[in-house]
Amino acid sequence: MALARLAALTGDERYTRAAQRTLALFYPAMRDYPGGFAMMAIALEEQLAQPRTLILRGKAEALRAWQRELAREFLPDTEVLSIEDGLPGLPEVLNKPRRPQPVNAWLCRGVTCLEPISDLVHLKKALKEKV
Repeated sequence: MALARLAALTGDERYTRAAQRTLALFYPAMRDYPGGFAMMAIALEEQLAQPRTLILRGKAEALRAWQRELAREFLPDTEVLSIEDGLPGLPEVLNKPRRPQPVNAWLCRGVTCLEPISDLVHLKKALKEKV
């Protein structure tokens, strides 16, 4: 997992700084020999454009239904995390509050999230937009 994504999931800026230092160190070689640095190129992309994360919170059965629907979507730049309500010990970034709807989704870029979405059709539309 790239450090930028780890920073987004935990909210810990140490990972962001480590990613920046690593990319600065390897950038000259990446520029001269790009074919040998595929994973570093992915890390650079995530550093330049913060990764997109979709956090699903809710009841287990409803979460599975949403996961099945979202698995049909092409989401190459989005990490989907499905977390049942009441799971203890989550980092603050992932510890979204319980809401009355069976499932709520938070679409995030880095550690900044949109308001929760509780309608799957609305969520699919939001996923197609450039957030």
